[in-house]
Amino acid sequence: MTEFIQEFWLQAIFTGILCLMGIMVRILLRELKKSLKELIDDVKYLKDKSKKSEKTNRIIIEDRLMQKIEHHLAMEYCDVKSREMLSKLYEEYRANGGNGGMKDLMKRVFDLPLKPHK
Repeated sequence: MTEFIQEFWLQAIFTGILCLMGIMVRILLRELKKSLKELIDDVKYLKDKSKKSEKTNRIIIEDRLMQKIEHHLAMEYCDVKSREMLSKLYEEYRANGGNGGMKDLMKRVFDLPLKPHK
């Protein structure tokens, strides 16, 4: 037996080291998989939150746009500065997923005179 140990001690140590390395790699892969799953869950959560935020932003922009449109239609005029602001709001409304429902109202406002009637 001592002859066997003397002859193969290096191979036995190397085999032991390889086994330990294999176990360590397995543990690391398990932890990596767990971390990746947590990261994917976080990304899904942020994606859902972002969609909700976009929807909320669109609703707020749409409401503000509608208020300004109604105001100018009631006043029966729309100055240059207000037209610029309405255009910016409308662009944001469209960029945030707003449909074309405001297009006709925007046209009506832009058809109004620039100054009030005297």
